[in-house]
Amino acid sequence: RFYAHADGGSSNTGYFTASGTVAYVCYTPENTTLAFYYDNKIGSRPGGIYTIEGHEPGIPMWHWDYPYVTKAVIDPSFANYRPTSTNGWFYDMPYLKSITGIQYLNTIEVTDMSDMFDGCSSLPSIDLSGFNTANVDRMFGMFENCHSLTRLDLGTFNTANVNTMTRMF
Repeated sequence: RFYAHADGGSSNTGYFTASGTVAYVCYTPENTTLAFYYDNKIGSRPGGIYTIEGHEPGIPMWHWDYPYVTKAVIDPSFANYRPTSTNGWFYDMPYLKSITGIQYLNTIEVTDMSDMFDGCSSLPSIDLSGFNTANVDRMFGMFENCHSLTRLDLGTFNTANVNTMTRMF
C-alpha cells in the first residue's frame, strides 16, 4: 500500500502499474472533499491519500480518518480503474451531500457493494444508472440509513448473482 499525508511522509509497497498509475483516494480537509483518481499524480495531491488496491476487506481506511466529507468527486481518470469491491466506500458519511462523476466508477468487476452508501443520511440522490451489477454477489446494507434519499432508480440493476441483500434499505 502507498500511503501519504499532507506533511509529505509516504511509503510505497508496489501498487503502481508500469506507467506509474495507481487508484487512490484523496481527502482535502479545506473543502471536505473526497476525490477518487487513477493516474500518476499521487505525489502532487494535497491532503490525506490512500491507495485503493490492497486495503483490507471491509470499511476502507479513509472512512476512519475522514468522517466529515461533504462532497465526493470521481475524476474522469477513474473510469480506467476496475475495482472488485466498493464495500464501505462512502460508509457512515452523514455530511456527504453530493457525489459527482459517479459515471466514472466502472463496476463491471465489482462483486461486493455492501455498506457502500450506508449512513449517508444527508445525500439526497445518487444516479446509479451506469452501474453494471452483473457480477455483484453482496449488497448488504448498501443504502441503509440513507434517510434523505428522495429518489433512487435501481431499474438497471442486475441482481441475478446477488446472494446477500439483507438490510439493503
